[in-house]
Amino acid sequence: MKNRAASAVVTVAALTVFTGGSMAQQPVAPPPAVEWRFDRAQPDWKATPQWHSAVGPATLARTAEGLRVTLDERTDTRKFIATGTLVAGIHVDVPGWNRGDWAEVVVRARADRTNSVTRMGLRFNLRERPESATNHQSPYQFAGEGTAVVGDGSIRTYRLRADWSQDSWLPDPNTPLTGPGGARPWQGPWRQLALHFNTDGKPGSIEILSVSVVPKGAVRLPKAVEWRFDRPQPDWKATPPNSAAGPATEAVQLERRRDALHVTLTESSRQSDKLLHGGIYVDLPGWRREEWARIIVRCRTTSVTTIGGMLILNDGSVHTYEIGPQLTYGGAAGPWLRLGLDFRASEPGSIDILSVSVVPIARFQGERQ
Repeated sequence: MKNRAASAVVTVAALTVFTGGSMAQQPVAPPPAVEWRFDRAQPDWKATPQWHSAVGPATLARTAEGLRVTLDERTDTRKFIATGTLVAGIHVDVPGWNRGDWAEVVVRARADRTNSVTRMGLRFNLRERPESATNHQSPYQFAGEGTAVVGDGSIRTYRLRADWSQDSWLPDPNTPLTGPGGARPWQGPWRQLALHFNTDGKPGSIEILSVSVVPKGAVRLPKAVEWRFDRPQPDWKATPPNSAAGPATEAVQLERRRDALHVTLTESSRQSDKLLHGGIYVDLPGWRREEWARIIVRCRTTSVTTIGGMLILNDGSVHTYEIGPQLTYGGAAGPWLRLGLDFRASEPGSIDILSVSVVPIARFQGERQ
């Protein structure tokens, strides 16, 4: 690999070595972190060939800060798959790594507000491509974690687990896509690292600024984060109404008070379940959700009845509530990009949010020992 930047690793693992009559502990350093920065040429990264010759690869172009990956009509799989869309990826060869040594792949990327690229996921190891294929299938052996792509024009960090995957292809290339797949455990070594992209059905592009692979032992434990609303917190915003859930036309109204963020639910936020719905949210820097134990909310209200589905007291006093961040994908949670608080009430009213804290698992467990 060219242009590889290594960063120092501050922790080491211990390996027990038999030395002919006694056991001795010898420190064995994990591999150093690897980073590809696309503000410089990275010729080792290539567009991944598609499985079927009728489906084209992504188009790659250098920008001032990164690598632009474009999915156009050539990448459309709907001619083979009724539920298909535009899909394509990029990959780089890696030197036969032991995947169990690595903790995560960190991708810094940017997508604009009108962008149609909606998802990005990890893929591992290319399949051997046949001379001819009768249908379109994944060109990768294994699929890793995926994440939604945030299209707001800002640089986003996505942290994806490196040591988890599932099958990405059907064993028989002539098997219909609706047929059985056959689950296989990971089979190493790790030969290629790939990023795979989907769109919402329209052509689009995403700019990749850097890709890093971080070894186990080099990932720092997160620290608790707190937002106190006795001071301005401009990153917290009103959640847009969910038009699919009912006829709500207005988001909550936000107002700073002396010690809190005052959130008002109006009659125009009533939905088909006859309740008022509203919420607030803050964007997060791609945290790993499984590293966090609790969301702690301090608030007071005389009208709101639930936060995130949890019943709360509406006696006008300040109360503290603990909410667990929910995991998905059966243990493969993916990056945590947004924290939201959803409120419901039967009649128009308000809730004062005094503070919101997010507590990591390590601290949470320690406090309860």
